[in-house]
Amino acid sequence: MKTLGLIGGTSWVSTLDYYKIINQEVNKELGGNSSGKMILYSINFNDLVENQKKKDFGAIENILADAGISLRNAGADKMMLCANTIHRYAEAVSDRSGLDLIHIAHETAEVIKSKKVKKVGLLGTLPTMTESFYKDVLTSNDIESLVPGEDDMKFIHRAIFKELSLEIFKEETKE
Repeated sequence: MKTLGLIGGTSWVSTLDYYKIINQEVNKELGGNSSGKMILYSINFNDLVENQKKKDFGAIENILADAGISLRNAGADKMMLCANTIHRYAEAVSDRSGLDLIHIAHETAEVIKSKKVKKVGLLGTLPTMTESFYKDVLTSNDIESLVPGEDDMKFIHRAIFKELSLEIFKEETKE
């Protein structure tokens, strides 16, 4: 079994889901007490948030690339980024770390295609909904992505950062 490196902490709440689901799927496949061989590098999410506010995208890329290098040095064979938004740095992190990346948009596109769906709603942080790093992958797979209007995008973005990433699940937000 190969060792998977996870760059998590973006937020720890989503990282927990990645870790849990990967282990559930490995166990479903292998049975018994099987679980995935993984190395988790959990960054301090606030470091990314503060650099985002300053628009210091180079600092964010460096934090993520350093995490990838640490995973490679620790023995990871491949890696995953445990959040959609940080995939805007996916190519640079993979190149700089020397690790192949399991890219969430590529994997998502494969699942969408397997269901013969041609149009999907894309929800996430503002960068995920407005920038091309995710949409381009879907488009290259003949999948059209639809995003909400500006006010709804801001609402979703705020809910992710002010609630979901802090493990706050308000009923009015769910509605």
